[in-house]
Amino acid sequence: MFKKAALAIAVLGAASSSFAAESFFDDASMDLGFRTYYMQGEYGADKHKALAQGFRADFKSGYFFDLIGLDAGVYTGFGLKTYDGEKGAWWMLDKNSGSDGFKNEDILKYGATIKVKAGEFGDLKYGTRKINTSLYSDSDTRLTPELTQALSAELSFGDADAYVHQITRSSTRTGEKLVDFTKKVYLVGGSYVFNNGLNLTAAYGQQKDRSKQYFGGVAMPFAVGEGSAVVAGNYQRTNATGAEKEGKTEDTANLWSVKASYEVSAVNVEVAYAKVGKYDFGINWNGGNGNGGADNLYTDNGYIISVDGSDTKSYYVSAGYDLSAFAPGVGVSAGYIKAKGQSSSDREYYATIGYDVQSVENLWVGAAYASTKDDDHMRAQLRYSFSAL
Repeated sequence: MFKKAALAIAVLGAASSSFAAESFFDDASMDLGFRTYYMQGEYGADKHKALAQGFRADFKSGYFFDLIGLDAGVYTGFGLKTYDGEKGAWWMLDKNSGSDGFKNEDILKYGATIKVKAGEFGDLKYGTRKINTSLYSDSDTRLTPELTQALSAELSFGDADAYVHQITRSSTRTGEKLVDFTKKVYLVGGSYVFNNGLNLTAAYGQQKDRSKQYFGGVAMPFAVGEGSAVVAGNYQRTNATGAEKEGKTEDTANLWSVKASYEVSAVNVEVAYAKVGKYDFGINWNGGNGNGGADNLYTDNGYIISVDGSDTKSYYVSAGYDLSAFAPGVGVSAGYIKAKGQSSSDREYYATIGYDVQSVENLWVGAAYASTKDDDHMRAQLRYSFSAL
């Protein structure tokens, strides 16, 4: 009798495990991607050229017993060709983040995150992955993404979203190693979208002996003639705290920016203005990859210049045109940024072209050229992705 009971329990357990495994894999997805990246440019007297290749795999599981799942990613990059010695590809491949003199080395990084369902409202997560919030945003514009180690809750309640993050380590987009933040970074925030499209966003973050950051954003879409427009504004306040505040005379940074965009038919235009107040402390999070700070400035999107310096005003205008009516898959854009700071000023012109290859799904090639008073950059990319599950 006991043998039969044990056998029955074993059969039920196996069936349950099989069902759980099916849920884990049947709802899973895996995307594979390839990036070929060429960059050339100047940093003062230094000139660099490099061609590099990147591969990536992103896996997202379903849930065991509708409760526990796993997300994972593997990202690698290696130099195909450098034109000026070991430093040639450090824009994309800098394994040790400059600690060895910007030596060009192949990189391999990975992330894994355990996720636990919080009912129907979202997930509790712990692990290393890409995080994007109002006060902290991982970049993925080169071969490999920035990755962040965090304990998180990411929730959704109808038209409202909310999150909480405790961040401990991160890697740069060009490096491999996860680097500790000097102190843990805590973030909480969320957004709400009204029926008319009005989007409100708020966030708060803090790091001991560094800063407290506050953010608020609003965006409103509406129709104009035959096209659509969006008017948006952001405000961010950063207060130095603890050791970072000691000896500082300008220990508060106020950053705000406004943007208006309009799209009609194949044309889109955008204008923006930003103002950064005086400050004399570190406005980014201390340690890790330094994320945070002025990531929310609408004009902080130049290829070369940065506009988040103390007491800086910046202006931005851009226009894009979809050429699909003449050349299917082709789009072009151009932009101008003017930044005037307390002790210096700069301007940047840029132009881009991109092509979605019509005969191959998810294959894109593009190029960008940017020029400031002192530097010129040229970049070209090929990106291809496909689903393996």
